[in-house]
Amino acid sequence: MFSPYASTQYTDPNTVSFKNLVTKLGEEAFFQSFTSDSWGNVKIPRLEHLPGYDPIHPEKWVDVPYQTQVVNYSSLIGIPTGGVPIDFLGDTSFTMDAYYHNFECDPWTFVDFNGTAAWMNENYHTMTYRYNASLDTPPWTTAFVSLFPLSGGGFFLYVINETSANPDSDEFPLRHIIFGSLGANGTYTTRCGVSLSYVYANVICNKNSTESRMNCAAQRMKMNNNPPYSPNYTIFSAGYPPSFICPLFPVMANGATGQHPDMSTEIEIYLGTVSIGIPVLMELGLVPIKAFQERLAMLIDSFWRATIEPSVILNGLPSPDDIPPVNLTASYIGPLPSTYVVSAGWLCIYFIANAIMLLAAIAGLILKLRSTAPDVLGYVSSLVRDSPYFPEDDEAGSTLDGAERTRLHSKLRVRLGDVQTGQQIGRIAFAPEGTVEVVQKGRQYK
Repeated sequence: MFSPYASTQYTDPNTVSFKNLVTKLGEEAFFQSFTSDSWGNVKIPRLEHLPGYDPIHPEKWVDVPYQTQVVNYSSLIGIPTGGVPIDFLGDTSFTMDAYYHNFECDPWTFVDFNGTAAWMNENYHTMTYRYNASLDTPPWTTAFVSLFPLSGGGFFLYVINETSANPDSDEFPLRHIIFGSLGANGTYTTRCGVSLSYVYANVICNKNSTESRMNCAAQRMKMNNNPPYSPNYTIFSAGYPPSFICPLFPVMANGATGQHPDMSTEIEIYLGTVSIGIPVLMELGLVPIKAFQERLAMLIDSFWRATIEPSVILNGLPSPDDIPPVNLTASYIGPLPSTYVVSAGWLCIYFIANAIMLLAAIAGLILKLRSTAPDVLGYVSSLVRDSPYFPEDDEAGSTLDGAERTRLHSKLRVRLGDVQTGQQIGRIAFAPEGTVEVVQKGRQYK
């Protein structure tokens, strides 16, 4: 509850502490890092808080600005998703349905110690799962003390006038809870109506590498105008959940040693720290009722999700063979596997080019084996200029460039051969063709 993300939920963004927190952590990275919880479950924003939401037309899709601002989510714990292959890389998007609780609370009522008896006389008999007829006698001191957790802690939460009804009925009654929190000089109480919002969320997930975790975010939302049950059918309706939530929710963060009666619980501190601060004793009656009811709804949903199936929250959904199938429409955008396509035309050109290079290599090898003269590097024009066996080149001078000298001797045939055929040791030089002999194997040359 006191993570950087949780501290920004339903908080005035104009406060200095809020701005400092966002600036310190980096705006864009800070905004995008809370679209899913610590275990990769996608979190559902509260549609009514999104810019662009129109209560007159709730069926219209609304963009979630999770990349540019802090989004108020309906729970600190997200909804597990599955079905995406482990080795998948790229982007995938799908639409899922979800729900979250809404609280509409009356203004705070302060009950001082002298007014406790009158308040208990009016409200005690309405508290389902807590009412004890044997304690329903003035001055209700024992009954009032019994409302608070035995392990200590300064607030209670109970359902009022619980009755059974058909959840499929459109006339399912709105459930109410009563919330009370101890202050320094009395008790702050409020009465809250509880309902559900059924929504559709368009979710986009991204995975850049096989080692990274899938990152998911709700990018668009709209209201579900045809919910499967009445919006008034909540976890506080008849059945097991109310008897489970009412006594355990106030003490879920107390720890094994309980809570000192003169100190607020972690839950009360979080409900009251809408400006990011942690006092020892929280006077919840000084907190605006709207901020209180929104944070209370978020914590109730977080507590409820955490208790449904903790192993799924921590480890993801089980194998598809172990759960009933659900039809979803999804799209995938990712890198395709490598595919090679053969073009007949280019393949022919490839083989022809390789055949020509092979023939050239064979011809070069044959010529090399048949050649008896050594290899000489350089241009023919340079060899003619530097050789003493071209007396006609002396008339051309030494100022001609290579191209001019080549044109001058364009009809002259030359050869690298033996210019001293009559001597015991021959001499290899570059000379006109008619003045040299072919180099012979076995003969010595210089």
